[in-house]
Amino acid sequence: MHRLIRTYYRLFFGLKISSNVDFRGELPTVSGSRIQFGSNARVKVGQGVKIRNSNIEVIGGELVIEDGVSISDYSISVSKGCRLYFGANCVLEKGDNWRNPSIILWDKCNVTVANNNRLRCDVMCRFGGRLVVGEYNCINERTEIRCDEQVQIGSFNMISYNCRIWDTNTHSFYADDTRRKMTIQNYPNIGSEKDRPVAKPVQIADDCLLGEDCVVLKGSAVGNRCVIGARSVVAGKTMPNGTTAVGNPAQIK
Repeated sequence: MHRLIRTYYRLFFGLKISSNVDFRGELPTVSGSRIQFGSNARVKVGQGVKIRNSNIEVIGGELVIEDGVSISDYSISVSKGCRLYFGANCVLEKGDNWRNPSIILWDKCNVTVANNNRLRCDVMCRFGGRLVVGEYNCINERTEIRCDEQVQIGSFNMISYNCRIWDTNTHSFYADDTRRKMTIQNYPNIGSEKDRPVAKPVQIADDCLLGEDCVVLKGSAVGNRCVIGARSVVAGKTMPNGTTAVGNPAQIK
């Protein structure tokens, strides 16, 4: 069966699938998608997996998709030395996003998404970052998770639209001449980083509600059963269990 699947992808996608790619699903589960696996990719796809209208690229990294996962209208890129894991029955979907959301891993990152999560968000993990998402979370449209060091999200959380969960400054500060030289060298890609920006771990525990447009920045810890109000900003603070915080900066009510 594995030989048949590799032959199918070579004929219909023009791809040479190495023996490191393990499909336990069936061919009809993949439709309307662009899939690329490098010769050193390590890929495992479970039973009952459905991939529709998505772009998936694994170049020298590892991708594990457990049984019953559904991926539609997503862009996923796993670079060399990175690992991306989706637990059973996860749902990745576009929702009402105007574009396909994306999950991008590079530079030895590790992202683990446990069972039964519904994702409509963007994820960017860089510089060896570690992202762990527990079970039964709902992370909605246009929310963005950026992880350059460590982000941990517990279970049974509801994370609304347009939220930002960042453990990083996202950019490093260079001398003017250094930044200008990098900009010229990398143009039209402006704002790329050669060093990891300042980063501190972010933790969101269990049973939390993050309102629309809220922001949780580096060094923040949100306890169990917390509510972060709409458009609130948690910047390097610890929110004790069972608290409600609102405002910019967020204040406990």
